[in-house]
Order: sequence, then C-alpha cells, then structure tokens
Amino acid sequence: MAQQDLELSQDPIRVLLVDPDPVLRRLVRHALDERFVVEEQTDGFDALDVYLEQRFDVVVMGERLGSCDAQRVVDYIRGQANDSRTFLLVLLWDLSPSGEFALLHAGANDCLRMPFHREIVRSRMEVALRHIRMTQQLEQAYMRIETQMRTVAALQKKLVPASGLDVPGFRVRHLYEPSGLASGDYYDCLTLPSGEVRVVVADVSGHGARAAFVMAMVRTVVRAGTARGASIERILAATNTQLLETVGDEPDFVTIFLADINPTQGQLRYLNAGHCPGLVRVGDQVLHLPALTPMLGFFPLEFCAKECSFPPGSGLFLYTDGLYEWEIEPGQQLGIDRFLELATAVVQEPMVYLDALMRRLEETGEMPPVFTDDLTALWVESDAAWQAFTLRTMATPRQVRELVRHAVHGVGMPPEMAAAVELALVEACANVVRHAYGDAGGEVEVRVAVVPGALVRFQVVDWGRSFDPPERWGLPEENVTSGRGLFLIHTLMDQVHYGRLEGANVLTLEKRWEAVDAGTERRPPRN
Repeated sequence: MAQQDLELSQDPIRVLLVDPDPVLRRLVRHALDERFVVEEQTDGFDALDVYLEQRFDVVVMGERLGSCDAQRVVDYIRGQANDSRTFLLVLLWDLSPSGEFALLHAGANDCLRMPFHREIVRSRMEVALRHIRMTQQLEQAYMRIETQMRTVAALQKKLVPASGLDVPGFRVRHLYEPSGLASGDYYDCLTLPSGEVRVVVADVSGHGARAAFVMAMVRTVVRAGTARGASIERILAATNTQLLETVGDEPDFVTIFLADINPTQGQLRYLNAGHCPGLVRVGDQVLHLPALTPMLGFFPLEFCAKECSFPPGSGLFLYTDGLYEWEIEPGQQLGIDRFLELATAVVQEPMVYLDALMRRLEETGEMPPVFTDDLTALWVESDAAWQAFTLRTMATPRQVRELVRHAVHGVGMPPEMAAAVELALVEACANVVRHAYGDAGGEVEVRVAVVPGALVRFQVVDWGRSFDPPERWGLPEENVTSGRGLFLIHTLMDQVHYGRLEGANVLTLEKRWEAVDAGTERRPPRN
C-alpha cells in the first residue's frame, strides 16, 4: 500500500459531545487538544438530529441523555443508520456491569467510568484516533477493490446478452439481475449452423471476481464448442475437464442446463448437470427436467443426453437458484417446491412474461423478497406457426427439379425470394446428383421448415459420398473449375451449413423472409 494511503487525513477530528451536565462537558473539552473540533448537545434525540445532518468521527456521550439514554443512541447509530465507522465512547456513573456489557454488545467502542482523570480521556481518544486511521485505510482499500470490481463487472456485462435475443422462429425473454457488481450466472441462446437453437443457463458457486472468472471460462467453452458444431455431450465433457484442470483443487463448482431445440423435428435434447429442474411446456402440460448428473468441477463424468417432444408453440423455462433461495419469513426459505408451483402457473399462461413471475414472488410473503443471490431466468418458446414437411425422390436431374419446385411452391414465399431459394436448391440437389452419387444413383431428401413471415429452412439430405466443404465459401479462382455452385448457394441464402450426420450428408440452407416487392417495407422476423 502506498505511503500516502497510510497517512491519517489532516482534517480536524469532529467530535459530538452529548450530556446534559455542563461540568462533564467542560471536563471532556479540557482533555482534548487542537486536533479535535467539538460540537455539544444536551439531549439524545437532538444529538441524533445533528448526527444525521453532519458527519462526526467520534461521539462521546453520558449514559443519561435527557429524553433518551446512551443505549438508544448506540442502537440507532449501529442499527438503523448502519454506521460502523463512527467511534462511540460512553461515560458511565453507576451503570451495572450488565448494562456496560449491553452497550458494548450493541456497538459502543469503549466505556469509561467516572470520575476520571484527564489523561485517561486523552488515552481513550488516542484509541479513537487509531480506530479512525484504520477505518480510513480500510475505506481506501475498499475503494481500490470496488474500482477493480467495477472493471470486472463492465467486462462481464459484455459476456451476457445485453438486450433482447433475436432468434428467428422463437420468442425469447430473459431476466438477469446480479446480486453484486460481478455475477456467477451465465445464460445464452445461440443458433446452431444446422438451424437448431442451443439454450444454456449456468450457475457458478460463490460470488464476486472469482465466480465471474469461472463464468467467463464456461461461456468460452460453450460458445467455442457451439461454433464448431459440437454436441451438448461434448461441450459438457470439455467444460468439466477444463474446470478439473483449472480449479479442480478448489471448492468451485458449476451447475448447468444445456439444451438443443430442433423446431423442424419438434424435439428437445438436454443435459442437466446438477442444475435446477427445467420446465418444458408442451400443449397444456408442464414437464420437469431434473438433473441427470452431478454438478461440474469435482470429478470426471460421462454424459448422455435425453430427448423430449417439443412441437411448435412449446416453451422451455430455465433459471438459477437465486429465485427461490430467499426467506419468506425469518428462518424459512421459499424453497424449490413452492417456486415450481408458481413458475408452472406462469408458463401455462398463453403469453409468458418473466415480470409476472417476479410479481408472484413479491406477493408470496408478507414483505417483498430480499434476494441475496444472482437472479437469472430464460424463457424460450418456439413459434406456433412453425410448419414442416419432407419430400423424397431419386437423385436424377428431372426428379430433383420437380421435387425442388414442389418444395419451394409449398412454402408460399414472395416471388423474388422464391426464385432465389429455388435456384440455390436446384444447385444443391445437382451437386448431390453429380458428386454424392455419380453413376451409382441414390435418393435425395428435402426437409422443409418455415415460419411464414419470418424465415424458411431447407435441409438437403443424401447418403452418398461425404463432402469436404471449403473453409471459405468465396468465389474460386479463375483456373478452378469447381466451387462456383457453392459460392452461388452461399450468395443467395442467409445461412449455409454442411454436416455429416449418422452416415448422411446434410446441407442446411436458411433465408429470412423478404418483402413482396422493393416498394414494400421489409418485415422484421418475429420474436
């Protein structure tokens, strides 16, 4: 710590002296030197009024203060005013030892029995000076720590979605309220290259900078794995390994709920590692998705995802334990069971709003809840307008052209959008005919999923030779004879992704809805 931080402030020490006896006040004044500036009061309540208007370093008071006593003054300063900085010295005449103990227990720094020698008062005030010096040093250290924590908090805010999440074909709402400057909660909603939606909510043990660091590490693993198209099993395995290698000898742990939603197939795959039960609304039913494994960060684990139905209009609700680990009355927490009852009622509403859940929590107890932990909640609902169908035919030029025509016209897109999509699909199917099968022949399948007015997604599937996609979908060099079709597909569509899944080549093409013509305002995707 720098030397200037250790030095006592050169400002005078402000003393509030309270007692109805003028002789006692004069004796105390004579014991103080020029370092002290004294203001006198004769009544306890009047002294508290002055205390609230000004800042004092030391309060010296007798045990009887007119309209109140020293005990009430100490209780107010330490309790209601929550002031631990001011040094409190009580002068006693005949108070019993139990009364003296009560004052010290309430927060008085020192008690001095009378009559007293002037040097005794001076020595007690030197104790007060050392207390003030230590308090100043602690305040300076706290200010430095707070500055650093604000820097951590500012960086962390960039790691969680700052505003509404725009996921085509889904309605996403979130709640995020850190209990302090930095948080150990993490939530995200990501679109996979295949068109699926990945949802994650995680909770790191503890609070502050350490929890924020671990949270950032978890986010990095999740996002990096998602960008590579890794499964949720691989992502949790990588997260657990990273935690074991980094903080394995420490008490840190992470609970996490990770899920992939496939709107085309109407399915949800999930893993819950020691986290709160997720809630899935399917029709008028609400299912609980409990933990499948322990939390991460303690020992090696194996992961096996589970699946459940998730048709159009279904919703997934995830949250952290801060929403139910708070006291509805002294010594009694709300608890997970009562919280699940409230949350179930909310997610069964036609329109789910997280502020409605917070209102129900506020109405649960006699007093508004005092949350001591980070609060995070995420609601992801698939649009009820999702439509899906599948077409399949032999991979011949004539038959795939006919299949593409049916697929495009079955969606009902605006003419210009339909023309662009049809051209991209024809090129994709032609590549299947020429390269995946060649002379051997085979079948091609086109899976169509659409939210009218929002987006359309096509998946071209074949069971021929695998394809090694280029690192970049740019225009090939002039002397290269292949690759122009891929560039054309990528230019015409908003998202293009290739993957090899269960022995099949799957090319996913996605396009946002377009205006009917150039003079019509472009409609944004629905949330």
